[in-house]
Amino acid sequence: TMLTVIKRSGREEAFQPEKISHSLAAASDDLSRPLNTADLKYITKKVSQRVSGRERITSREIYTCLVGVLYTEGYPQLTAAYVENYRNTWQHKPATV
Repeated sequence: TMLTVIKRSGREEAFQPEKISHSLAAASDDLSRPLNTADLKYITKKVSQRVSGRERITSREIYTCLVGVLYTEGYPQLTAAYVENYRNTWQHKPATV
């Protein structure tokens, strides 16, 4: 079964793991030591595994899961950068329908 993501606007779309990689890379760019491709793939895979088996998930639940993975896998600086990046993006982007 394909996982459906419920966006903040209420719109639904298929789960796209590459969106996790993209947002991580953007947050990572703010660090003195950006993530390498292997780390990006590893974290994305961990998040994908945690959300698998579900039919529907909110984008906020994916965010919470990703922050948890970053923290437990030992990426404290990236965790902080990702949270900050997400907060800034979320505050400045209107919900789209």
